[in-house]
Amino acid sequence: MQQTIYIDNLIIVNATIDIYILIITGILSHVRIIKWRLLLGGLVAGLLSLMIFLPEMNDAISITLKALAMAGIVLISFPIHCKSSFFVTYSYYLLVNLLFGGAVFLISNLFNSKLIYYNNNSLYFDISTSFIIAITTFTYILLKITVKLTVKPTNTNDLYDVSIVFGEKKEGFKALLDTGNSLKEYFSGSPVIIINQNIAEKLIGCIDEIPEEKYRLIPYSDVSGDGVLKSFRYDSLLISMNKKTFKVDKCYAAIREGQLTSGSYEAIINPDLINIAKEVK
Repeated sequence: MQQTIYIDNLIIVNATIDIYILIITGILSHVRIIKWRLLLGGLVAGLLSLMIFLPEMNDAISITLKALAMAGIVLISFPIHCKSSFFVTYSYYLLVNLLFGGAVFLISNLFNSKLIYYNNNSLYFDISTSFIIAITTFTYILLKITVKLTVKPTNTNDLYDVSIVFGEKKEGFKALLDTGNSLKEYFSGSPVIIINQNIAEKLIGCIDEIPEEKYRLIPYSDVSGDGVLKSFRYDSLLISMNKKTFKVDKCYAAIREGQLTSGSYEAIINPDLINIAKEVK
């Protein structure tokens, strides 16, 4: 029986599904999520679903084209600045896609559904757009709950005792865990802690004399505008949390010149630092 495919339904449904998949990918890979880039990536994925109209290809060619298209979607959707960050993000994107595709075919076979058409690694759902969006939203919520249950629990906007080790010096201070800090170092993609200038001076002396091999300029954007922060690569960061100590090696500390805050903390922690920290036994 010939399958009737509606182009608008094909693009909208695939774009919507892919946006959810991209959000889960960003959460899993700890890559900064920028809404307009995700929307653009989802739109590109929706348009690429038009490959379903092409004559059936050899499996090897079809898989190769799909892999290249997925790599392009990852680069469009996320601010990838290094090879390692790309491969981690791409791997998660591939994994979530495989899980979703497997679930689709499992449900299709279990219920002997004729509502799904497949060609050239593209899917068409012959059901209403509103229904598939509702099902995808439900699936996204379940995935997000699963992700939250599998990462270390954190209490945002809480204060922690933190120490930075730089060479032979070690400086301790209070730091605020704030989801608003999503800074990452451009080349490595590693999360950044923002510290007061006085802390940096105790560790390295004059902030204009940071060793070249450990120096970076990190772009930032906040309510006051855009700019760059001088930063340095520390040897280790120690975070005391729930009567345990967690450690992060060789990430970056950005220096807020002047006073970061007049409150009870002297630094702002990127939550992703908590996620990658390893417990010190």
